[in-house]
Amino acid sequence: MIARTDEVVSSEEEIILPPLRIYNQNRLINKVNQYLAGKEHLQWNKNGYCHGLVVLWQQKMADYQEQQYYSIIKKIIHTHADNLEVLNDDIGVQKFIAQVEYAQNPDIYSFGKEIRQIDVDIILESDREYYKKSWFSIHSFAKLLDEQAKTRVSVTISSDASWHTIGIYFRDDKYYLFDPNYETGEAKEFDTAISAATEMMRCLYNSFKLTPPQWTQDLNIMMLNPMPSKLSIQQQLLSRCSSTFFQKINLTHPLQVQSEEISATKPVKCC
Repeated sequence: MIARTDEVVSSEEEIILPPLRIYNQNRLINKVNQYLAGKEHLQWNKNGYCHGLVVLWQQKMADYQEQQYYSIIKKIIHTHADNLEVLNDDIGVQKFIAQVEYAQNPDIYSFGKEIRQIDVDIILESDREYYKKSWFSIHSFAKLLDEQAKTRVSVTISSDASWHTIGIYFRDDKYYLFDPNYETGEAKEFDTAISAATEMMRCLYNSFKLTPPQWTQDLNIMMLNPMPSKLSIQQQLLSRCSSTFFQKINLTHPLQVQSEEISATKPVKCC
């Protein structure tokens, strides 16, 4: 029997297999932690980095740079474990890791008033967010999208039940939903608010083998209109650049992570 790994399997003669087409956060976290091993840098929590990944995705959607975001995820995952040092000189990868880290753990890097994960508006340096934690059904959440998403296009939803975060972005008359547990590593598109709301419930409940309630009070809803990156605006004429909230931060603080291993296809809860 031939075991399947990321890239190469050796037997009597070397057999090269195509990489698994799974780009979810579990594979990304495992590869990032391989890269960070031995460095003075926070390890990513194996239980999940969904919030940081979603918040950075929201900014990339505002900048029309989501394809760059997806390609960096795939580049990291496809980089062979024996060749990870090539990422040292990749500025796109370095910014990606730092930005996700900051958005996942803003409390570690805030000075003065503490910045929390729910302070997405502060993390993205946008106008004040609309925060709502109330009773929601699929239809009432769809109604909220219909009423608010055209002016507050970025919607970050975290669940207290599954400890997971996903994002919805309204752009070009479509709802884009990004779940870091998607095996494609990319967002799905929906034409209607009700279809996006139905998928939201599936991501936060069904995929964790939880029964979605008819009404739930487990959801934290953060809605805002993120500012396009200043350099991204210039890029309309030139080339695309990074998001506004890339900050110079010290990545040497210890972080306790659990040692539980999670399969590549199992949904990952956010820490």
